[in-house]
Amino acid sequence: MNYFAKMIDDSEVRAGLFGVGCDDEKIDLEVGKWASRYHEAFRSLSNKPRWADKTPQYTSILPQLNRMYRDVQFIFIYRHPLDVLYSQYKRGWKFGEYSEDLLENNAIYIAESIKKMAEFKLRFPDRVHEVFYEQLVERPEEVLRGMFGFLGEPWCEEVLEYHKKDHGFGTEDPVVKGMKGFIKNHDNWIVFSEHQKKIAVSYLSDAMSMLGYKY
Repeated sequence: MNYFAKMIDDSEVRAGLFGVGCDDEKIDLEVGKWASRYHEAFRSLSNKPRWADKTPQYTSILPQLNRMYRDVQFIFIYRHPLDVLYSQYKRGWKFGEYSEDLLENNAIYIAESIKKMAEFKLRFPDRVHEVFYEQLVERPEEVLRGMFGFLGEPWCEEVLEYHKKDHGFGTEDPVVKGMKGFIKNHDNWIVFSEHQKKIAVSYLSDAMSMLGYKY
């Protein structure tokens, strides 16, 4: 999806498509169709009415996605930024190229991502619904009913026992594949050393404050 998002801002791509009869809005929508070709094919084969793509890195292309899909709806899922950092750091994952130090790099990446989400929500509030992870695992039915309402989907009790259903996991985190229900899994960041916490908070304090999280 990231490659297609780059296409709609590429002047040469736009000039080429304009030359074969596409106006500005049509270019965005046509590229969106190309990007979702396999999503749509899988949706159709699975006899599903709609599809969703849960990719955290899409925070960097929110404006482009908004242009590529006329009726797109965004679910912003938040978790304590320090827990997000701990999860990424523990697995050795690196997102972006901000620093040679993994902890510092990912702290900056998370801060930038949350900032981009906030800016997008300010511009397009009607397209965004926010979910907080901690509230989801504490009160799953309440939180999910709100999300279903935003999506315009009828409530389905079976989502509360999602683990009893077959799923197409794709490249999902292997830990998630073994989940059985809504399990509390937060405040893991407390195992960071005091030095690590100091580095993390120096970059993430504004993001924590913005989302209502405390250190």
